[in-house]
Amino acid sequence: MSLSAISAQHTPDIASLPAYGNPDDIFQIYPVLEMGSVAPHIHNNFYEVQYFARGNAILRHQGGDIPLRTPCLHICPPAPVWHEIVCDRSTVWTASIAIYPRLLKRDDIDVPDHHEAVMTDVFQTLLQLAQLDPPMTELKHPAARRIERLITVMSEEFRLRLPGYLVRLRSCLEELIIIAYREQHGIHVHPSIINTSTENESQSSHKLGDEIQLERDRRVANAIKWMRSNLHDVVSNKDISHSLKLTEKHFVRLFSNEVGISPQRYHLRLRLEASAEYLINTEMSVSSIAQTFGFKHPSHFHRRFREFYGSTPSLYRYFNRQQTS
Repeated sequence: MSLSAISAQHTPDIASLPAYGNPDDIFQIYPVLEMGSVAPHIHNNFYEVQYFARGNAILRHQGGDIPLRTPCLHICPPAPVWHEIVCDRSTVWTASIAIYPRLLKRDDIDVPDHHEAVMTDVFQTLLQLAQLDPPMTELKHPAARRIERLITVMSEEFRLRLPGYLVRLRSCLEELIIIAYREQHGIHVHPSIINTSTENESQSSHKLGDEIQLERDRRVANAIKWMRSNLHDVVSNKDISHSLKLTEKHFVRLFSNEVGISPQRYHLRLRLEASAEYLINTEMSVSSIAQTFGFKHPSHFHRRFREFYGSTPSLYRYFNRQQTS
């Protein structure tokens, strides 16, 4: 169906539309999606923030049909508001974030009292952006790049779920909402004027070892050093513990208590981080990179990579090279 024919479609029956959302959730993020058309749907109790990086599509909603002018942000409020995305022989590159209101409310996460007014203001700003007509904020490229970095940080924080990750997620969401609000009002601030922490974090956001303090036990630090020097194959807990002159059981307990995840999962992350660097910085094929870092079957590499990075290796390569171009 051509985009010019979209407006001829009938408005869907709200009662018949699928509803997405889990009442137990507080946040979800899908960082890089290669998306085709999305059927009409509604959201249960959450605001969907969609960042469209590039592509050609039309957004359909109660107010009519809106051609996407990428890069842009669309914020869709909970039901009964519905929306649909229709692509015409093209791909839309997007990130999708589900924000449940209690993430931005003080009574769900303990923070100092002086933050209360800030949280209220930010949530009210989110409401204002969701009520725009049309509900679309076009972005200048500096703002788009800052939002892409925030998406990277949020994705990593949500995957790791280290202590304090919800506060960190909320901080990133506040920054994203402020950027969108300023862009909507024509306030375009050059990144060099605002020294945001995400500028530097984007370079290390996928380096798990740099985010965890390991000085409390040098044996754990030495284990990670050994893992980093053995990224080209799967290693066993027995191999690592032997290099540290520890029993396997003691090593696994020590490492898991200190780092928060098992040695095997940590080593897997290191191999995936290294493969992600190769995807961006080399011309090696995806299958060759998989073999280089010990993934004997490309399908296994694709599955693990998507689990940790939210996209296929090919999409990750394309998206990140576009950011640096």
